[in-house]
Amino acid sequence: MTASFPEPGAHWLLIVHAAPSSMPAQAAQELATAALAAGIAVTVFFHADGVYHALPVAATDPGLVALHERYSALAANHAGLDPALQLLVCRASLSRRSQCCTASPWQLSGLIQLAALLQQADRVVSFDG
Repeated sequence: MTASFPEPGAHWLLIVHAAPSSMPAQAAQELATAALAAGIAVTVFFHADGVYHALPVAATDPGLVALHERYSALAANHAGLDPALQLLVCRASLSRRSQCCTASPWQLSGLIQLAALLQQADRVVSFDG
């Protein structure tokens, strides 16, 4: 049995609970990159410690892999294109962990929007750390 990506036009939801310093966090960013390259639209929902991805590395730990910059660059490269990349940050999780705010392409969101995305997505992958 071989693994294959779904047809272009599909939409994947990646839920990232893992902090940027973890291997699952890096795997999530790599999967998002590969899916977009295969023509799959991707929404990444950052929840729990995953919200640290939305903060610049200087605001968290300068020794970390710069996943914030990688996601930002990936979003800039796909801005206005099909497939699209959407980066959503859980407002409640962020407010419990930081006084910092997010900036474009990072968008504040909530669990109600996550519930809707769960029903719409062709595939859901969760990355816990």
